[in-house]
Amino acid sequence: MIKRLPGKLYRILETLESTAQETLRLFEAIAVAGYGASSLKIKRAQERLRSQHERAEQLALEKQRFYSILSKLKREGFITKTKRGWGLTKAGGEKLQRLRLKWRPSYGNLPQEKTVKIIAYDVPERERRKRHWLRLALIDLGFTLLQRSVWVGTTLLPQEFFDDLRHANLVSCVQIFMISKTGTLKQLN
Repeated sequence: MIKRLPGKLYRILETLESTAQETLRLFEAIAVAGYGASSLKIKRAQERLRSQHERAEQLALEKQRFYSILSKLKREGFITKTKRGWGLTKAGGEKLQRLRLKWRPSYGNLPQEKTVKIIAYDVPERERRKRHWLRLALIDLGFTLLQRSVWVGTTLLPQEFFDDLRHANLVSCVQIFMISKTGTLKQLN
């Protein structure tokens, strides 16, 4: 059987539905704007209400995505619901450990040098996972946070660290400075 394209009745009902929704939003804007409000004030109230509705819809969509992820993790046996909320199962803990090992760099015990190194980076927000990896790498190398995105240490930087930076496409985001005369940084030695 061949389906017919939507006819006049369909288009009329669809138009009435959208018109009814817009009319309700207009009445809501008039109520919010107050008695005797100008058309500009009503229009502003309409825009504000429309953005609130859009934010509420976006929040509902994000909430639905979150619960979908929880449901998937529960089906796969990684999490379970307890009286106190959600918790990891044994399989979930093992999966978390594997993921941590995958993202946690390990360069081993490296020799210290007399030269102080300052490493500064500016990794874009859209690559926050790489930025997190870089922080973990610097901690593993024995560097300490001097201020946001600026680390200081005396550890010899291994070739693997530079290879990892290249592999993660972070070379252009990282600056390394070597200081031979320490000045106020003498406390680190």
